[in-house]
Amino acid sequence: MLMSWRGDHEGGAIVIITTIGTLILTALLKIAASRARPDVLPQLVLETSFSFPSGHSASSAAVFGILGWAAVRYGAPKSIVWVFVAVFVGLIGLSRIALAVHWPSDVLAGWLLGTGWLLVCVSCLRRKLTSWWA
Repeated sequence: MLMSWRGDHEGGAIVIITTIGTLILTALLKIAASRARPDVLPQLVLETSFSFPSGHSASSAAVFGILGWAAVRYGAPKSIVWVFVAVFVGLIGLSRIALAVHWPSDVLAGWLLGTGWLLVCVSCLRRKLTSWWA
């Protein structure tokens, strides 16, 4: 929203599509896989949806990633931004395992899904949206 307000319609659209697309893809994959949550340890928080892939991991990878992309686009130092993104995405994924609500493979799949969708959005949509606003 802020990016569009500043006149960066392309950037704003990519942020919105990345975020919403991650939520939709995660929901569809959860239904398709229908994997139960871990039951080897008591869950520290109550989760009722399916386990695979981790929505928190996918969303954090995609959303922190796209916000990092936007920050770098506006001139933030790349090394600081990407270290920040990697640390927070990693901690969120590891917390899902520590809370006993996801298997490690759920978290890995979430990271791959979020990162993959992020790369699709930034590479493909950027080209497409540039031609729309040109």
